[in-house]
Amino acid sequence: MRTNLDLITGRRNLEFDEGEFLLKGKGSNLNIERFNMNGPMVYLNVERGFLNPFYRHFDLHTETSFSGIVLPIHLTGSLDQPSVDSSLFLQKFLNKNSKNLLSSTFKLFTLGMGERILDGENSTQIEDPEE
Repeated sequence: MRTNLDLITGRRNLEFDEGEFLLKGKGSNLNIERFNMNGPMVYLNVERGFLNPFYRHFDLHTETSFSGIVLPIHLTGSLDQPSVDSSLFLQKFLNKNSKNLLSSTFKLFTLGMGERILDGENSTQIEDPEE
């Protein structure tokens, strides 16, 4: 499945190579059991959520990944007035991305970059040839 979403006219479109979703109805709610979309630059996953088309309410716990950086976003509200629950975003963001952040920091130190930074060396310093 190849889908281009025109997010902003004139900007690069997001491409998804494959997707999968499973919805189950219960009462007037459509419960999202599974919703995944994969692409070369982005991965979108709805961990859990529901949509009520009759009352136009929804609650979605999403996880979007751009090049390995995970953005856990909780969308809630109505279709007319959606909102992002930002109260737990930082905690979830750090929890989901701490491994990537620590891995990048570790790579800097194992490549010797960290030692130069801590010692105050600057790799862009130019030595005076007359000395």
